[in-house]
Parts: sequence; structure tokens; C-alpha cells
Amino acid sequence: MPRLRRSRPSALLCGLLLALSPAALAEDLILDVGEKIDLLTSDGLALSGNWARVYPNSADDGWTLFVTGGNTYNIMEMTADFQVTTPKIRLVNDWPERLVDHMIQRCPDGTWFHVASANITVPNDSAYLFRYDADFNILCSATIAESDPEYRYNDAPLVCTGGATADNPMDGTASHTEGEVFQTPFLFFDQDCNLSHSELHPTFPPVSGASIIYDEDGGYFWEIRTSPDDFTLLWQLYRDWMIPVDRSQVVDTVVPDDHTTQWPQAALRIGDYYLVAHLARAPGIIYNSDKGDVWVQVFDRNLNVLQSLQLTEYGDGEGAQRPWMTWRDDTLVVVFDETLQPRLVPLTLNTALIGGGDDGGTDGTDGTDGTDGTDGTDGTDGTDGTDGADGGTGDGGDGGDGTVDTGPGDDGGKTTPPVEDKGCGGGCASSGAPAGTAALGLLGLAGLLWRRRRPA
Repeated sequence: MPRLRRSRPSALLCGLLLALSPAALAEDLILDVGEKIDLLTSDGLALSGNWARVYPNSADDGWTLFVTGGNTYNIMEMTADFQVTTPKIRLVNDWPERLVDHMIQRCPDGTWFHVASANITVPNDSAYLFRYDADFNILCSATIAESDPEYRYNDAPLVCTGGATADNPMDGTASHTEGEVFQTPFLFFDQDCNLSHSELHPTFPPVSGASIIYDEDGGYFWEIRTSPDDFTLLWQLYRDWMIPVDRSQVVDTVVPDDHTTQWPQAALRIGDYYLVAHLARAPGIIYNSDKGDVWVQVFDRNLNVLQSLQLTEYGDGEGAQRPWMTWRDDTLVVVFDETLQPRLVPLTLNTALIGGGDDGGTDGTDGTDGTDGTDGTDGTDGTDGTDGADGGTGDGGDGGDGTVDTGPGDDGGKTTPPVEDKGCGGGCASSGAPAGTAALGLLGLAGLLWRRRRPA
């Protein structure tokens, strides 16, 4: 009986695959995903609340946790390994209205920018603005809207650019309409909490549940939301004061094709990478309400997906809400709430690709050489439907299905957003492989070719 001969790929082909394979051309930014941590109070009890947000503590190597409770927003301190050490401390005392949805961001100068919604006449018809110094003393506050019959203020994205001056008031938030005609006003405030500028744009679905990144070196904003069909991420480009560039980029989120993608509520720029945390819903799972599983996507500056990581896997009647990210040194932290209890997953970053930035998580910026970077702010996030019966969750996506390329030129042309030139002072970030890796592959290829040409 004749034997079947097993064919083998040629040495030349193997050499080419080695030299050009993704392993040879790139490394992963995220090296490891840790175990999910249930956050506990300083007394060891289950911590309750939602809208959990975490930032590196600038005073030590610990973390600052924000969480709802008592009709307001609260802060708690945690150790480096995420053990809560303090009770809840109220950010806003004696506020006349119950504050429902929250978004907070640390600005590049170390101050804090906080927006909260309220339900006065109908759900999500009111919003308030607060600025705090680095120690959470209130610098100013303002009423954005009360009993507004037209706009809704839940799940609002937030951005603090560090340019909140009379001439450059680009610290802002957004609201949205509901119904057949969708409009999104972007509202900007100066350092005294005065409304300084507004832009009104049509969006579909509403902007709630989105993230905004301000890329300082390029002078533009990325807004990240889900597409109308909830299967992809939509990256919309804006210039200063959220003036739109007339194109958008639809990016596959690399979750399985039969999943739907929701609530891209957290976005960061770290070095030459963008990261987005969002929810996705698997078919056949009956998630509670608008919950889902938590995923993290890693993109290069041209919005190519480099990594796609699923952090949770829930069954029927379960699910997470309101994902958030921050980072410091080699640690990326993803926090979310699960049945009104904060949960946290630590991930390990490849510091060889990001220059060892320290405290970049303060505002999602890129930080090199142990200092806070100032580029690519932490596109905060709108998020989903607050705690319990607040209602009016919004849909976390916003229309457009264009597929044009990323980034503005000076005249709005189709050029790629620039990568910041830091002179490699704190270590160069790279989305490709180290030169030695590619060189090794090419050396192997040369050896194979020599062997192929050598006489028998």
C-alpha cells in the first residue's frame, strides 16, 4: 500500500513567515490580565455604589476611588494593592438635589472637573458642574440645567484639556436630545465654572455612553461611541471646541461577530496607543438591563486593532456596567460595577513600549520619564443608566458609518494624526517590533537562502 507523503513548507517560505509574522513585527501592550477583585470597605464589608472611578493617588503609590452613595459622590483611598483604607468622604455636602449620574476627571494641572446629573421634573433633566482643587476643596460650582424640557444629561462624556482659560475654554461635557430629532450640545466652561462656548451637532443615536480624548499634540478631539447597529466602534474627529471634521472612522471592535458592542465609556491614550474599555453582549445570554461583559481594545494611532481582551464572562441575569480605566507605571486598572458593587481588574502593561510613564492615568495622558504627560487626555465617558430606578439610560452609540481615514491635517485633509515627538527622553514608544526582532528574522531568512543555494 503506497504511503502518503506529507508535504512540508519550503525553507524560504518559513523564513518569510518568520520575518514578517506579527510576533516578529509587534509586541503586545497588555501582557497579563489579573483576577477580578471585589472591592471591600475598610471594615472588610462589601462596598456598595456605582459610577466607580479610580485614579492614581499623587501623594503615594496608592489609588483614589470615587463611588456613589448618600445621594452624592464620594472619595475613598486605596493601597497599591487596592485595599480600601478610608470611609466614604462626600465630595459635595448638603446639595439640594439628589445627584444621580457622575463623571469626574483629573485635569493636567491636578485639579478636578466633575459633572453630575439629577432628576427633577423628569429623569435626567438637570445637571451640575463642580471644580475642585487637588485636595478636593470646591473651587466653584454651577448649574448647567434644571428641569430642561429639551435635553437629557445622563451618561455624559467629559473632557478636561488643561486649557480652561478665557481664551481657550476647552473643558467641557455634552448632553443629548431624545425622540426623532437628535441633537448634541457640547458645552465648555472656564476656570470659574462659567459657560464659555457651546457647539450643537446632530448625532444618532445620542452621545450618552461615549468617551472623548483630547490629543494635545494634534489639537483635536476623538469621540468614541458605538455605531447605530451596536456592532462596531465609531471614532468621530473634532477640532477645537468640538467643531466636527466632516468624516468619521468605523472600527471593528474584534469581539466575536455575533456579539453587540455597547458603552465605550472609558478611553485612554498611552504613548502611541489608544485603549478603549466597553461592554459587549454575547448571544444566548440574558443580561440584566443594559449590562454586558467588559472588554478592552488596544489600537495604534491609525486605529488598527492590536489587542482585544475579554475581562469578564457572565451568565444569565448577570453583567457589568460603567467600565472605566486608569494607569500608572506597568499597571492598567479597569473598574466597573456589578449589581451596585465596584469590581476591579488589574492588567500588566509592557513598559518597554510606553517609555515607563509614571502616573499617566491621571488624565489618560502619556507621561514619560516619571512625569505626567499632557497629551491625549483620558476621554472620560458617558455611562449607562445610573443606580437603580433612575431611568433614561441613553444608548451609548452615535451614528455614522463612514470608513474614511483618521486624523486631520491643518486644512482638514486626510492625514494621520501626528505621533508626539518626545525625543525618546523617557524611552521611545513603538507599535512595531524592536529592531533586533526583525533583524533576527531577516538573519534567519538569509541563512535559509544560503543553505538552499549551497551545493549538495
